[in-house]
Amino acid sequence: MQQIVSPSSVSGSVFAPPSKSYSHRAIICASLAEGKSRIRGFLESDDINATIEAVRAFGAKVTRQNGCLEIEGCFPKPPSSPINCQESGSTARFFIPIMALAGKGTITGEKGLLKRPMQPIIDALSKAGVSINSTGGFLPLEISGPYRGGRIEIKGDVSSQFISGILFAASLAKKETMLTVIGKLESKPYIRTTLEVLGDFGIIVKTDSSLLSYHIPALQRCTPRAYSVQGDFSSAAFLLAAGAIAGKVEVSNLKINSAQGDRAIASLLKEMGCSITADANAGKITSEKSPLHGIKIDACDIPDLVPILAVLACYAKGKTTIYNAARLRIKESDRLNAIACELKKMGAKIEEKEDGLLIAGGVLHGAVIDPHGDHRIAMSCAIAALGAEGKTVIKNAEVIRKSYPNFFSDMKKFGARVS
Repeated sequence: MQQIVSPSSVSGSVFAPPSKSYSHRAIICASLAEGKSRIRGFLESDDINATIEAVRAFGAKVTRQNGCLEIEGCFPKPPSSPINCQESGSTARFFIPIMALAGKGTITGEKGLLKRPMQPIIDALSKAGVSINSTGGFLPLEISGPYRGGRIEIKGDVSSQFISGILFAASLAKKETMLTVIGKLESKPYIRTTLEVLGDFGIIVKTDSSLLSYHIPALQRCTPRAYSVQGDFSSAAFLLAAGAIAGKVEVSNLKINSAQGDRAIASLLKEMGCSITADANAGKITSEKSPLHGIKIDACDIPDLVPILAVLACYAKGKTTIYNAARLRIKESDRLNAIACELKKMGAKIEEKEDGLLIAGGVLHGAVIDPHGDHRIAMSCAIAALGAEGKTVIKNAEVIRKSYPNFFSDMKKFGARVS
């Protein structure tokens, strides 16, 4: 499937899709509870479907009713066949420790996910007494536990998802868990999101502001509950960028004081000179086209914003420097290389660094875009096309189903010319 995006003047209001991060975590916690939970407003996407199938494989009963998920949880059971996480890195990294808790099984995936590193969680669980067979630290993993708790250490500079996975499993372990993060911790807001959802389901985790050490009491169980998923700032970032580049866009269904790290998009847009207004009571943020200027951006805690920030930098006067972004090379694509390559096709003045990007503002033109199998590259270049000269063709546009299936239809809602 391809989508053609033409230069557009945009104006309108869009409902932010549900948060992918909160959807994953709420579904997992509900699956580990004794009793029935209802998850309202969850994200319908390929990644979330992978997590739904995974909890079913571990014994949870999941039904869809009136736009909600009804989940009857259980202590995870060894699955009868390998769990295929498709292209969802979150699903794989969350469920590796849960598989170890269950006792035995295989976790695998498709295409790009098979290239994403799993060695940190392999090393951590192996030292905790879990047997894991792999080829070079990548999926598929053959896991033999059980994981019983105790002391465990893990590196924090590859993916916070490994830490979240341990937190899910440790709460049900037979012994208390003392988890220590070694080295620099990346993406702290995602850990805070995990702690928030675990707390919402009644799980106690003791930590401090550094998020480098955790005490998880043993033999806990999630408490079943009704849960509403908040709107997604990662997806809203594309919509707000559209307003900053091409007109005025209001995005609703946002919790302004959310734990999501990507809520930083509002403050970053404001720092770049965009007219931004926020209504905390109504849960709305509005961005309006304004003269933008380049800034320096530390991407340590906001890796998913880098592609759309690179697009905004192309429309900003002067230079923008994005740094602490080396981990983007092991996402669905090498995102630093992918966004640099595709924006160069559109005429961008962009230089790829080892851990970031250096971008000088200028004029963009239409091009044929290859999203490199990456949903965020496809969506970023579609937003870039709104202010470019001539038409832009987004090839393989179906990749957006991973996180934001309604992206192109939502673009049309605020007047974008998409065909």
